[in-house]
Formats: sequence, C-alpha cells, structure tokens
Amino acid sequence: MSYEKSKESIMLDAVTHNPRPDAWMQYMKVVLSEVKELNNNIKSLEGKISELKNDMITLSAQYSAKDQKIRELEEWKKKIDEVASPTQLGSLASQVDELKTFKAKAITVFAVVQFGMALAVFMAKFIK
Repeated sequence: MSYEKSKESIMLDAVTHNPRPDAWMQYMKVVLSEVKELNNNIKSLEGKISELKNDMITLSAQYSAKDQKIRELEEWKKKIDEVASPTQLGSLASQVDELKTFKAKAITVFAVVQFGMALAVFMAKFIK
C-alpha cells in the first residue's frame, strides 16, 4: 500500500524537527515544486498582461483616430457656419429663385421690345 503524503504534511514534518533525515529533502522538493508552479503562473499572467496591453494600444489608436475625425468635422462645421448658416442658405436659395424669375421676365420683355422696335423701323421705311 503506497501512501503519498500531502504537501502540507511534508512541510509540517520538516519544520517540527522530525528526526527523519529525508524530511528536509522532501520539504525542499515541495518548496521547489511550489516555486516552479508560481513561476509558471507568473509567466502566464505576464503573457495575458502583454495581450491586454496590445489590446489597449489598439483601442487607444482607434479612439485617437475617431477623436481626430470628430475634431476635423467640428472644424469643418465651424468654417461652414462662418460662411453661411442654414437659414442664410435657405434665404439665399429663395433669392436665387426670385432672380431666375426676374431674368425670365426681363428676357421676355426685352424680346418683345426688340420685336416692337424692329417692326417700327420696318414700318417707318414703308411709310415714307
């Protein structure tokens, strides 16, 4: 029957001044295995921390790019607002429509007057 001692019982035997000569050797092996396990856990945590740092760098870069785009849009909007506000653009559009209507009327009146003048000159030659 093979009975394997727990780590705690091996450590307790070593520190209670057990007269067995191999107690300290077992104690050292247990401590060494615990140190190795802690070392492996620390390496694993360092790897995870490194991954988290890389993720944070990526997120920071994405945030920075989005923040820059937002600033550019804000600057563009300020420049546009300095040129014309939306209400000014609306009134400008209505003024342009009025000018188009005036232009059409003016061209029509001009054509009618020109036709009248041509007719008057034509008639003046025949009346003499």
